[in-house]
Amino acid sequence: MTRGDRGPIRPDELDGYATGVAARLAERRGSGEPLTEAEALLAEGRGAIARHDWPAADRALRAADALLDRSAPEDVVTQWPRGLARYDAFDRASTLPSRDEDRLSNRGLLAQRLLTLRRTEGHLVDPLIAKLHEAEAAYVRGDRVTAQRLIDRVQGELDSLGR
Repeated sequence: MTRGDRGPIRPDELDGYATGVAARLAERRGSGEPLTEAEALLAEGRGAIARHDWPAADRALRAADALLDRSAPEDVVTQWPRGLARYDAFDRASTLPSRDEDRLSNRGLLAQRLLTLRRTEGHLVDPLIAKLHEAEAAYVRGDRVTAQRLIDRVQGELDSLGR
């Protein structure tokens, strides 16, 4: 609802801003906590709108909005947020990440997608695809060093195709 510093003041925007401030004040009155100073600033802002004094209206409405912000009680979190709340990394060498989370596997997948793109651009990529198949076979065998070396070579040659 806050207007912010967004350049020149527009009358239709100020009218909407006044409506928003009025709604916040009505909510405060309904909860038994009226804010008379902000009410007076809202009336001043609406009067300035009626007089077409846009800068005065803007100042009064911003002041009323700021008073409401300062006087609002802080919300208290009553529930834990959903989603990832904790991540425990395993340090054991025997605990390998899944194929979807493995960095080397993802680099091979990226290279595969880039090769597909280069092929649509008319580049000859069949030798690189063969190297990528070799890398995949090495990865499946558990030979990560060979797989990484081959994927590095494919990505290096892909970089030279893009130039």
